[in-house]
Amino acid sequence: ARIVSLKFDDFNLVGGYLMCGYPQPARTTEKIEFEKAIGGFLMSFKKPTVMAADFNCNPRRMDVHPAACNFIRGKFFNSFPPGCSPEEQASRLNMIKAFNGVDVWEYLFPDSVGHMTQFQNAKMLPSKGQRLDHIVCSSSMLNQATTMQIVGMENKQHVAGGQGKSDHTIIIAHLQLCVVVMTATLAFTISTTIAGSQKKIAELSHLPKPYICI
Repeated sequence: ARIVSLKFDDFNLVGGYLMCGYPQPARTTEKIEFEKAIGGFLMSFKKPTVMAADFNCNPRRMDVHPAACNFIRGKFFNSFPPGCSPEEQASRLNMIKAFNGVDVWEYLFPDSVGHMTQFQNAKMLPSKGQRLDHIVCSSSMLNQATTMQIVGMENKQHVAGGQGKSDHTIIIAHLQLCVVVMTATLAFTISTTIAGSQKKIAELSHLPKPYICI
């Protein structure tokens, strides 16, 4: 497990790989303690923060396909597959709450199904895997309160899987730098409603943007 951080003028960027909470209960306890420490680190930042990482956690039941759930449960003989236990889900939530974080995918596409980011073998379709990888940002980066805004996200499932490829997909968050805050706010308001967000993302889609991917 490890994290690395970069500090920019307008925001902080944190990337990492977080611990798996298996196979022994002590491993889950160690994971929770590690994530508490990360939460304290993130809380110390003064600027808006983006965290892009393999969290090794499925935050919702819909984030793990039954095929993947059964495969992992059979492999480790756990009542909850690794990354699916209530303890791990609560630990992840507490960690991102430390910097007032919001899961970008859940914010933009709350009802989407099948957009997994990891699967167990080359024969398993990406849509039948798990959503272990997440991009989380300070809530202010989604509600017009900062000069750097996140305005879109993609899951590149088609580039993963198969012989010689990673078992994780690529996820990308699109950023929009609002140099003149007043003008940008009037022209490109990102609504807090889902329908409004998607409409504005479409309006901005033709503009060149920086992006973050894992």
